[in-house]
Order: sequence, then C-alpha cells, then structure tokens
Amino acid sequence: MARSQLSPQDLQEIRDLAARWGQIVARRAFGEAGPGLDTDFETLEGLARTAAAGLTEGLLSAYEPESLLGYRNWEPGGTRVDQPGLLDGAPGVLLVLLAASSKVEPSWDRAFLLS
Repeated sequence: MARSQLSPQDLQEIRDLAARWGQIVARRAFGEAGPGLDTDFETLEGLARTAAAGLTEGLLSAYEPESLLGYRNWEPGGTRVDQPGLLDGAPGVLLVLLAASSKVEPSWDRAFLLS
C-alpha cells in the first residue's frame, strides 16, 4: 500500500541525503577542504544554480509518459506506484519543477517551512 505521508524521520533522511549531495558538489568544485573564506558569493551562487540545474535535469529524465501521472514512487519491495500525494507523489515533483523553471518565488513551499 502506498504511503500518503512522509514521517518526520523520512523527511530528515531526505534532508541528510541532500546535505551529503551538497558536500559532494562542494568538494568536487573546491577540493576536500571545501570553499575557502575568500570564495565570493557569486561563485557559490553559480555553483548552487549549476547543481540545481543538474537535479532538475535528473527529475525531467525520470518522467515516465506511460504512467498515469508521469512520475511513480518506488515502494518497498521495488513496486512502482502512481502516487497523487503532494509530499511523495507526482504533484510534489511538478511543483518543484515549476519552481525551478520560474523566477517567481513559490509560496506553496511555506507549508513545509522551506521559505
């Protein structure tokens, strides 16, 4: 059965994973020590934009036109499920893609305390 909500533990695990991705990107760009104190904001912002573009490309490449909603969840046991939920379903993916493709700051993310 598909989950309708992500637990606080699930959300923390996703946050931790994203933080590790950020560390990997920073080390790849600046070496093991990460960015130095002399690294300017524009450089860091450019790196963040590039990394975000890569994540967006990954989401777009995961699109499955043959599925009901375009994006399916991986459930325990490897089952793929069309999930209409905001947190762990296609609508959430599409809102993220909309935010990534627009210069307008999203307001929907406030419900998740993201802005």
